[in-house]
Amino acid sequence: MPQKPILTDSIVAAGAITKKRFVGYDNAQASAAGQLVAGVADYEASAAGKQVPIHMLGTAEVEAGGAFARGTELMTDAQGRAVTRAGANALGAARALQASGGAGQIVEVLLLPARSPAPAA
Repeated sequence: MPQKPILTDSIVAAGAITKKRFVGYDNAQASAAGQLVAGVADYEASAAGKQVPIHMLGTAEVEAGGAFARGTELMTDAQGRAVTRAGANALGAARALQASGGAGQIVEVLLLPARSPAPAA
C-alpha cells in the first residue's frame, strides 16, 4: 500500500535517523520503547543538522520490529521500529494497516495523534 501523508513537516535532525522509523519530539530517532513520537522519518539523516521530512498525520510506511496483525495498536521500540503496544505507560503511535511477518518488514500504518496512556482500571 502506498503511504498517504496528510501532514508532513521538516525537522533538523538531532542525530542520525534511519528512514521509515519513528522520530521523537526531540528531533531524534525514537530510542525508548513506548515513548511519545512526532512522526515517521521519510528519509534518512546521516548526522545531526540534516533536514528530514517526517510524516505526522495520515498513513506512513514504517519498519516493523516484530510480527503483528492488521489492526494492532503499535508503539515504538528502542530502535524506532513499530511493535505491538504493551505496558501500562506505553504510548500508542499508530495502528497497523498491514500485518507484519517479522522485524525488518516495511508496513503501512495509520499514525495516531499524541495521547496519554489508557487510564488504570
